[in-house]
Amino acid sequence: MVLAIVATVVTLAVSMLWRSRLLAHEASAIDLMRDFHAAQAIYRRSNSSYGDLGELIAARHLNAAMASVHHGYRFQSVGGVDTWHAAAVPDAYDSSGRT
Repeated sequence: MVLAIVATVVTLAVSMLWRSRLLAHEASAIDLMRDFHAAQAIYRRSNSSYGDLGELIAARHLNAAMASVHHGYRFQSVGGVDTWHAAAVPDAYDSSGRT
């Protein structure tokens, strides 16, 4: 009986820890998307168009770590003359993030 209670408590604790980790990764991805917005605004002022991920990194508006998996997410950005698009995709859905 005691073993079953301990196993249940451990299972709940691990589940809560896992969820906390996912939420932390998602919060970090949201903050980094805000960085994309600021980087695009700065890049546009200097270049008359928006930049893609490589251009933003080369211009040192974003950290080079953004080119690989960062906090469990892969980041993508495409820029054009009048618009830009950025996305944060979990590297492993339900393991590194869900959004």
